[in-house]
Amino acid sequence: MKNAPVDAILRPGPDDWELWTVDQHGGVSREADVGNLSRFKNLLLGIPAKDILAVPLWAGVEGDLEDIVELEMSARHLLARNARLNHVTVQENGGRRLVLAMGVVDDDATSDALQHARGFECSARLFHPADAGLAVWREFSQVCVGFYSGKECVHFTYTGEAFLSEALCEALARTAARLRWEEVLAAMPARAVLYGGFSDDEGRLLGEALRIDWKSEETLPPPVIPEIGGNPRSPAAARRMEQRAVRRKTLRVALIGGIVYAVFLVGMALDLLVGVVRAHGLRTEVLEIEPAALEARERMDAWRNARPAVDPTLFAIDQLAAVASQIPGDRVRLTEYEFNKGKLFVAGEAADVSESYEFFQKVQNDPRLQDYDWTSRQPKLAGRNKVRFEMEGTRYDAEAGE
Repeated sequence: MKNAPVDAILRPGPDDWELWTVDQHGGVSREADVGNLSRFKNLLLGIPAKDILAVPLWAGVEGDLEDIVELEMSARHLLARNARLNHVTVQENGGRRLVLAMGVVDDDATSDALQHARGFECSARLFHPADAGLAVWREFSQVCVGFYSGKECVHFTYTGEAFLSEALCEALARTAARLRWEEVLAAMPARAVLYGGFSDDEGRLLGEALRIDWKSEETLPPPVIPEIGGNPRSPAAARRMEQRAVRRKTLRVALIGGIVYAVFLVGMALDLLVGVVRAHGLRTEVLEIEPAALEARERMDAWRNARPAVDPTLFAIDQLAAVASQIPGDRVRLTEYEFNKGKLFVAGEAADVSESYEFFQKVQNDPRLQDYDWTSRQPKLAGRNKVRFEMEGTRYDAEAGE
């Protein structure tokens, strides 16, 4: 209740529903007509006493309270079929706690209000009978009874009777004695209050049966929201709340997904914008350097065309001289040389394989031949004490057709 302040309370009255609005300071005022309940965001619905079987139970402070309550209710055969079990702790004393167990069933009378309710409470816990230990009131013309210890309702019941009869009053006296014997009540009720136009005869019958003082008031006191909410939801209300929770979760996931998708789209748009700006800048730079680039390209083409005539490294005879200068001695001799369109082919004979490899390494490391990418084939025997080797150098611009 504290996390979502209640802005209206709908509770059963003597003849029909009563609607009370709650202001921001917690004050309540009764509406003349129930009207449209959808205008309230946090409507608290008072469940009629006839829809709840309330049983006070003592339980230890340890263990799962929900399991303990369900076990006790089942063992006493008090849990009605299709009822939903709820409980609220109303008192703690001497290492144990008094729990008000409630089995709530569906009711057609509350089906319309369920659609708009955001919280639930049993009607008997929505008012305090001043200093009285027993309260009697009517809901939809039927008598209801509640037993109170301080401000907490420890037991309530729906009688199904329209009036207080002698037999009903005697049954209430036995109920009070049982509650006192079970220590649910610290003492027998000393006062009773009757709400909703009960006659003096009905008051006298109740006073004589329980031997207590009594008084009668025309209407129930304004509703009061309990500090500890019981939230006794019926099966239909529980299903509706679960459906709302699922819808809220789905909407939350969809909202988060939409935000992530929107952020992704914005990021993509920004990235695209950055790309467009960069492309525009590159185009501007290209346009600025295009004349200089064209001039540089023309000069490079002119140099490339003139290079075979002025660059000694491209002369076949100079290349042959560079290769021949690496011959280690008379144990290696060249037998074939070819220079064509940037490719240089050399073949020869050596006394052994090591001599041929040594020659290849010297050619490969010659500074004058560094423009070539050299490869060699495996030397082959070419007679007695003689191997044949082949090597080929390819200049980086060989494909230019020079």
